Amino acid sequence: MISSDLVEVAWLLARHPSKGKLKQAHTRRAISTAYYALFHALATLCANELVGAGKSKSLAWARTYRALEHSFVKSALIDLARRTHDKDIELLSEAFILLQQTRYEADYDPQRTYTGLDGPPSVRLAEYAILGLSKLTDEMKLELATTLVMRTRR
Repeated sequence: MISSDLVEVAWLLARHPSKGKLKQAHTRRAISTAYYALFHALATLCANELVGAGKSKSLAWARTYRALEHSFVKSALIDLARRTHDKDIELLSEAFILLQQTRYEADYDPQRTYTGLDGPPSVRLAEYAILGLSKLTDEMKLELATTLVMRTRR
């Protein structure tokens, strides 16, 4: 699973080296990679729910996996949390928004400086959010998948 590999890479980047100082680039990439771990976990959930976990080699599964859009996921999660009042979805929404914001800063704010303490919280938050996905009911997983992939007509 891509998301678990990304979490592992994020931890490798976030951990302080045995010698020397942790480089800014390592912390920035750890934060960014933590966000992408959650994003890919959501993409996997959507493809599995809408196409089927056993069909991960199919074009339909890949198309569904690639259907997620970063900005739309944010607004869709906010909307789903408001509609359902589901605590797990609310936590997922908050985690996604925070990780997306910190990823944006890490990737695009050259004046922001980081310490060795800045990477691990993002990685932990991504792990927590990904774990939360597995605890959702089947009904909520399907609701989440359709909300993230399909736009509602107004």
